[in-house]
Amino acid sequence: MAQQAVRGTVTAADDNAPLAGVSVVIKGTTQGTTTRADGTYQLNVPNAQAVLTYSFIGFEAQQQDVGGRSTIDVKLAASAVQLSEVVYLSLIHI
Repeated sequence: MAQQAVRGTVTAADDNAPLAGVSVVIKGTTQGTTTRADGTYQLNVPNAQAVLTYSFIGFEAQQQDVGGRSTIDVKLAASAVQLSEVVYLSLIHI
């Protein structure tokens, strides 16, 4: 089975800031990696049909089909649900 290297950068959609610690996992497996401090990652996928899932606390998860791409850059949007929960919990403690 031929492996395919995929690399890219994960940033926040609102300000393009690099996101460190984003989980990048091959869908249906436990194989994955996390982004470095500059938001970059590299991962070997089993084939072009692989789907990558990007997830990070406070942001909407996103999936990307690998296809024939060797570079996949992703912008994650802030999760309104999780942010509102944080605000709510903060207000309780005031």
